[in-house]
Amino acid sequence: MFSVIVLVAIYEEVIFRGMVQHWLTNKVGSIVAILITSVLFGWMHGDYELFGMTMGIAFGFIYHLKRSLSAAILLHMLWNLISSFSM
Repeated sequence: MFSVIVLVAIYEEVIFRGMVQHWLTNKVGSIVAILITSVLFGWMHGDYELFGMTMGIAFGFIYHLKRSLSAAILLHMLWNLISSFSM
């Protein structure tokens, strides 16, 4: 359970927001970077692509607005915690 809630959130946010979104923001701007990263994030979550994309947008905007990878990680952990106990 720890791995799903904590480690996956850290890993995914470092990759998608900390690396991909950050790099894309420098190339194409914030909004486009959030959208592209969110599509990739949703695609990676194959069973629920549209929902994954929606959550990716939320995580991306938190990262952008707070300028903090920690904020995106915490939101992702919260989401993983809620979804783990609602299944």
